[in-house]
Amino acid sequence: MRPVILFAILLLAAITFIAAGCLETESESDGEAATFSQKQPVDPASPDDPDVISQEPEEGDAEESAVDEAAEEESDESESTEDVTVEEESEGKTEGEEGVIDEKEKKAESNIVVFETTKGDIVVELHEEWAPIGVAHFKELINAGFYDGAPWFRVLDGFVAQCGVAADPALNEKWGEATIKDEPVIKGNVRGTIVYGKSSLPDSRSTHIFINFVDNSAKLDQQGFSAFGEVIEGMDVADSLFSCEFRDQPGLAAEGGLEKFKATFPDADYIKRAYFK
Repeated sequence: MRPVILFAILLLAAITFIAAGCLETESESDGEAATFSQKQPVDPASPDDPDVISQEPEEGDAEESAVDEAAEEESDESESTEDVTVEEESEGKTEGEEGVIDEKEKKAESNIVVFETTKGDIVVELHEEWAPIGVAHFKELINAGFYDGAPWFRVLDGFVAQCGVAADPALNEKWGEATIKDEPVIKGNVRGTIVYGKSSLPDSRSTHIFINFVDNSAKLDQQGFSAFGEVIEGMDVADSLFSCEFRDQPGLAAEGGLEKFKATFPDADYIKRAYFK
């Protein structure tokens, strides 16, 4: 019986030893499984997602973020300031351009011209219904400053006071050959009317103009001298212009011509400037 008992004891010990080894192996296996599970990525849609939870950046990231935000704010402010500046410049430019345009339109629309002479002002009213081509051309000459400084080089009592040679030879060269078409005589050459001078050739009106001192209709109307305006103020000034006649008109228009005229007629009168009123 003793051998049987001894065998039973050994068998029981072996079974106990084997059972203990299995339990330890299972425990280690569970630990490895738990460790592996914790290393698995978290679902981005889950509240446990680090990208969702960690809303506050780390210190270094915070500084970079602050710099980026400041840069964005500066950029926004700069863009806003640039927009305002561009808008202001645009508005200022538009207003300036409108001012220039309005002034030009005012000049183009005005039919009142002032000859500021060495004897006083002669105010002329232009009449487009009499001679639209003549009026339009005369306005161009006024805007060009053609008559500023021009002498009254032909003043004949009882007839006319004539001018039309610029003080600047360059203006004479530019405008002297800019002739315009003839127009029918709608208004006769009565006292106070202003008319273009011309030659016997057709369409030869250019820069020369004269004021009728008397009614010259009988002589000048039939020759095609069509009035384009009339003196409305300062006819007494026109009557008082120094009487003279300088026959060398080509020489007067050239370089040094005005000096020769002044030497010949030191008391002659001039148009200081001509402008729209």
